[in-house]
Amino acid sequence: MSGQRNPFPFAEFEPKWQQYWDKKQTFRAPNPGDEDFDASTSN
Repeated sequence: MSGQRNPFPFAEFEPKWQQYWDKKQTFRAPNPGDEDFDASTSN
């Protein structure tokens, strides 16, 4: 074994997951003014 690693193929995986995260709103954070904003849970 040479110890050299192949680079991770980000370009192959990233578009698929970006689309999934957008569709599922995985990283969405409600802001004031949004219908689902709950001020009681913010600092």
